[in-house]
Formats: sequence, C-alpha cells, structure tokens
Amino acid sequence: MLRSAFEKLNRVVGLGSGVALLFAGCILFIGVVCRYTGNPTEWIAETSVYLFAAAMLLGSAYTLMRGRHVRVELLTDRLSPKTRDACYLLTRLGGMAFCLLVASHARVDRMDVIETGETTPTTLRGPRVITDLPLFH
Repeated sequence: MLRSAFEKLNRVVGLGSGVALLFAGCILFIGVVCRYTGNPTEWIAETSVYLFAAAMLLGSAYTLMRGRHVRVELLTDRLSPKTRDACYLLTRLGGMAFCLLVASHARVDRMDVIETGETTPTTLRGPRVITDLPLFH
C-alpha cells in the first residue's frame, strides 16, 4: 500500500517535471521573440534555469522508479549476480552518504541565508531561501 502511494506520488511529480520543462521551453521561446523584436527581458533566462533545475530534480525520482536512468552495465554485466548485488548495495550506500553530506552542508547554508536575507546575484534579486529550496528538503 505504501509502495503504491509512493508510485502515485512519483507519477504526479513526474508530470510536474514535464510541465516545468514545457513552461521553460515556452518562456525561452518568448524570450527569443522579445530579443528579436528589440524588447529583451531580464527575468526569462533566470526563470528558465530554475524551471529546468526543478524539472531535473522532480523527474529524477520518477525516472529511477521506471528504471529509465542511465546505467553503465559494461562491468556489472560481467559480474556474478551475488557480486553485482553487492556492488549495487555499495553504490546505494555511497549515494546515501553523499546525500547526507549535501544535506548537512545545505542546513548550514540555509541558516546563513535565513540570517542574512541573502538574494540571488542577478537582476531578479530573488530571495535565496526560495531558490535554494531543493537543497533544504
């Protein structure tokens, strides 16, 4: 039951990833048209980067769930099933350790951003608390 709930949530998040990519493509097209007509905008480039980054983060869980992520099987296909399982376990543990390291550093950064009220170094001057949200989960 819990697995089914996570799969449904992953599908919704995967759809959100697709919508973010579509929206990023649309606003980039609008930006090109605006530049061509002599009315450049300042917010489109930064916003499209945020949308693209959000799409990659949101889509990663869905992609992993569907088994569509990139795998380098050149070496693992030559291993015995037991050794292959051990390698998968080690890489998953390594991935978890990396995520914990990033999360711990993100926590320190989050506290600094909240205390200083830091903004992005671009024309939008958006609060970094918002742009750094993917790191803070």
